[in-house]
Parts: sequence; C-alpha cells; structure tokens
Amino acid sequence: MLLLHNLTKTADPMTSLASTPLPETCEPDWDNAHERVKRIVLIPLSVCIILSNGAVLLFIALQRKFHRPTYSFVTLLGIADMCIGFVSIGAVVTKANESTLNECLGRIGFTVSGIQVSTMCVMWIAVDRYIAITRALRYTQIMTTRRVVFAMLWITIQSLLIGFAPLIGWNTGNYNQYCSFLFVVSPGYVVLIFIIGVLPILIVFVIYVRLYCSARGHIKRIDALEQLGVTRKSGRLFGISARNWKSVKTLLCVIGCLLITWCPFLIATVVQLVSGDKVSCFLKEIIGTYLLMLGFSNSFLNPLIYAVGTKDFRDNFRNTIKRQCCPAS
Repeated sequence: MLLLHNLTKTADPMTSLASTPLPETCEPDWDNAHERVKRIVLIPLSVCIILSNGAVLLFIALQRKFHRPTYSFVTLLGIADMCIGFVSIGAVVTKANESTLNECLGRIGFTVSGIQVSTMCVMWIAVDRYIAITRALRYTQIMTTRRVVFAMLWITIQSLLIGFAPLIGWNTGNYNQYCSFLFVVSPGYVVLIFIIGVLPILIVFVIYVRLYCSARGHIKRIDALEQLGVTRKSGRLFGISARNWKSVKTLLCVIGCLLITWCPFLIATVVQLVSGDKVSCFLKEIIGTYLLMLGFSNSFLNPLIYAVGTKDFRDNFRNTIKRQCCPAS
C-alpha cells in the first residue's frame, strides 16, 4: 500500500506541474527582432534629429533678434534633443549590448536626462508665452535674464540628477548584457519617471486651456461691442496683439505632439509595472523599442514646431537662406 501510494503521488501530473518553479523574470535578448528593427529606424531618425536641431541652434546663434527669453529655452531644448540624437546613435553602435552595467546606465542616464530637459523646456516655453500674453506690460520685469538663467540651470541640474539616479545606485543590480530601460532600472524609478513625465504635459495642457478660455472671453466681448456699433481700431484684443494669440496655436501643436509621442510610452510603462513580468514580457520589448522610438520622434518635431510653426522665425530663416544662396537677388 505504501508503494502504491508513492507511485500515485509521483505520477500525479498536477503535483509535478505545481512543484515546477515558474520563471519570475523575462529572459533578455539583445539581438531580438524588436531590437533589430529599432537599430534600423534609429539611424535615419537620429540623423534628422541632429540636423534639424543643429540648424535651429545655428540660426538662433547668428540672429541677435532671437536672443530673447523664449529662444533661450528653445536653445536649451535644441541642445537636449541633439543629445538624444547622439545617444540614439550610440545605442545603434552598441546594439544595446554594453559590456558593463555602469556603461548601460550611463547611456540610459544621458537619454533620460535629455528627455527630461526637453519636456521641461517645452513646459517653460509655454509658461513664458502665458506670461507674455496675460502680463504683456510686465513681461520684461517678470522674465528677467537672471530668472531665465536660473530656470535653465535648475532644469539642467534636476534633469541630470534624475537621469543618473540609476547609475548612483537606483537600479536592479542585475545585468544580462541587454541594456534596455525596463530590464535594468527598479520599479520605483519607473514610477518617478512616470510622474516627472506627466507633470510637464499637464502643466502645458492647463496653460493652453486657460489661454483658450481667455481668448473665447475676449472674442465674446468683441462680438458684444460690434453689436453695439463699436469697432476696433487696431488688431489687438483688449491690449493683446494678434501675434501673441498665434502662440496659442503653437502651444496646441506642442501639447498635441507631447501627447502623441510620449503618452503611449508612459501609459504602457505603468501597465507593465502593474501587470508584472510574468504577464508582460512582450510588452517590455514593445515599450523599450517601438514606444521609445515614438517618444524620440518628439525631438525631431520640436524644431519643426518652433521654426516652421512660428511665422517670425520662419520668415527670418527663409530670408537668411535666400541671402546666402542668392546674394545678387
């Protein structure tokens, strides 16, 4: 009877399956199909990021009329986006297969720092435009050179501290020759990245909503005056120039690009964090490749928004190109 009991216990497939340990982590693979696609796409994307931002930075440096607070943040934004472009090329060269964990975390640190600077600059540009529109008479008193420099230093230092926190020690401590974001950083750091990524987007969104509501209020007042037979003698809405109201459209493009490029990455990262490794190994690969590249594309869109989307900048850029290419005309 004892022998029969032992044989039955051994032959029970459910007992055997239950005693088999399940894998607790995803198996990293630096040469998977997703990484190969990323390496192919990142090459032209990185070149476009570097060239477009480099052209904007060079033009701002050569034109004194753009040495203003707004374009100081645009300059820092361009530098950060160029950094993302160069780091992306580094990822292509190393094939996400850095030899040590510190090298991996160093590359991730530059990437996260660049992204943080980029999003914070977009937020400060929105704040600057909000002050210029709603506090036009006091704009020069509020946005002084000292305050702008302080804000830029604060953005840079804060972004570097956040970006290189894993290198200091906030990481999993495990490295299997696969340098992908979610495979080497701790869950707490992922939560921090989500918070600091969503906050600038929310601030820009709130600024746009307030400007939009303010614009609607002015338009209603103008309609009321026109019905009473009062006409406007200038192209200003109660002291606010039409040029400044065009900044609202630029802010709309900014918030739209931020939502389209970075929100999928942030949302999917939180979903992966909640679901755990056993359920979302495939999701980890998608986040670290396709959604990350979608986020990187924001670094290419930013110079288009502020160069192509801003009439003053666009006209001066076009005239400069004409003078350089056709000096006789």
